[in-house]
Amino acid sequence: KQDDYTLRHCVNMAIWCVCLGRQLGLPRTDLTLLGTGATLCDLGRAKLPHTLLGQPKQLSSWEIEVVKEHVSFSLELLDDQDEVDPVIRRMVAQHHEHVDGSGYPDGLEGEAIDMYARIARIIDTFEAMISSRPHRPPIMVSRATKALYSLRDQQFQKDLVEAFISAIGIYPAGTAVQLASREAGNVVAGARRNHLKPVVWRLLDEDGFQLARPNAINLAKDEQQRQIKRDFVDGELGFGARAFFC
Repeated sequence: KQDDYTLRHCVNMAIWCVCLGRQLGLPRTDLTLLGTGATLCDLGRAKLPHTLLGQPKQLSSWEIEVVKEHVSFSLELLDDQDEVDPVIRRMVAQHHEHVDGSGYPDGLEGEAIDMYARIARIIDTFEAMISSRPHRPPIMVSRATKALYSLRDQQFQKDLVEAFISAIGIYPAGTAVQLASREAGNVVAGARRNHLKPVVWRLLDEDGFQLARPNAINLAKDEQQRQIKRDFVDGELGFGARAFFC
């Protein structure tokens, strides 16, 4: 009720975190903890002023400090619940810590940060970059993954970043893409061996007209050897991931 972006962000965080957890080979019980913790990481934002969350301009330095209080608010809300798993509590408490010590609230470094919190830090940043927010538009998934990679061993643990990119590919399912042939569509499945050649559900023809009968192209096996020219933010081409689920 407080903030639609935070709701979507937390649900998406859970999905991406479990995706990375599966890539790491975590057992089902741990995936449940990881997904639950991710869902609750930003719980405390419900206690922040709504006008602050929906502000259409970049936050000032003092407003940023107010937003940082959401961590302590989240922990207070968890304290009101019975039997919260310590793993979840650590995720909530530490998901803004950076492996180089530049994060908050405690400036923890390296392995002093819980591994699941290190995962949540990566996913929190990635999901925020590719999502539309009141003060800035989303960026393309390909740019977001490059940004994560550039910050490995600074804000993020290197091998976890590499595992995440390996798990989702350069163009994860749902990404709107345009081919060099000018055809366009949505990625529906990745390619294990070649992240640049996923399966694309073709929606627009070479002239930008909607196809009467969309069809799937496996770029890894495409006889025409079509390649992806670029990707787009969700909805930029007039369609997005929702085209497959609504």
